Amino acid sequence: MIDTHAHLSLCHLPTEQLIHNAIAHGLTGIINVALDIPTAILALEVHRQFPITHPTIGLYPSCCEKPYDLAALKQLASQHPFKAIGEIGLDQYHKFGTPDSQMTLFTEQLKIADELNLPVIVHNRLTDQEMHKVFSEFRTIRKVFHCFSSSYDFAQRQLELCEDTYFSFTGLITLAQGKEMHDIIKKLPLNRIMLETDCPYLTPLRFKGEKNQPAYVGEVASEIATIRGLTRDEIVDITTQNTIRFFNL
Repeated sequence: MIDTHAHLSLCHLPTEQLIHNAIAHGLTGIINVALDIPTAILALEVHRQFPITHPTIGLYPSCCEKPYDLAALKQLASQHPFKAIGEIGLDQYHKFGTPDSQMTLFTEQLKIADELNLPVIVHNRLTDQEMHKVFSEFRTIRKVFHCFSSSYDFAQRQLELCEDTYFSFTGLITLAQGKEMHDIIKKLPLNRIMLETDCPYLTPLRFKGEKNQPAYVGEVASEIATIRGLTRDEIVDITTQNTIRFFNL
C-alpha cells in the first residue's frame, strides 16, 4: 500500500515516527510531495534517510506571488531522483496572484515535466475549464489529479485527452461532504485510481480530531473497497500497481 500524496514536512509528528507508523500499517511507500524548492530539497534528504519515501519537486500555485526560479527547479529535477513534478496547478478558491500568473507558473512547469519525461501531480481547485484547456495542449503528459473532487464528465474528458491520467482520493470520501464522490469512484476505471492522505490534512472519519498521517491511508482503501464491492486487499493491490506504474517506482 502506498500513500501517493503526503506532506511529511508539515506533519506534527517526527518523520521517523511517521515512517514507523506507516510501516506498522502495511505501507511500502510514501510519495513525499513538495510545495516549493526548499520542501523539495527536504523531501530529497528524507528519501536518503528513509528510502520508503519518494520525493517530488514543484512550485505550488501560491508560488506565483513571489519570485521563483524555474531554471533551478529544472536542474534539480534532472540531477536527482525526484519522482514527479508537483504539486503544481491552478487554484481559484484561494485566488493566489492573478489567473495569468498562476497559468504561467503551471504551464512552464508542465514544459519541464514534458522535457524530463516526469509525471505531474495536479492541484485543481475551481479551475476545471482552465485545466481542460491546458491539457488539450499538453496531451502526452502523465498526470494525477490529486484529491479529485471534480465531476465524472471532467474525468472522462481528461481520459479522452490522455489515457495516462489518474485520479487519487483522500479521507474526504469517508466524510459526509465527500459522499458525492462515491458515484464517480464507482464509474472510474480501477486501473486509474490511487490512494492518498494529503496529510496532515483531510483526516479520515475513523481518526476524526487527529492530524492525518500516511498510516491512515488504509481508510481510503477500505472506503473504495466498499464502494466498488471488492475486498480491501484487492483495492490495495490494484492501487499499488497503479502507483508503481505512474511514478515508475
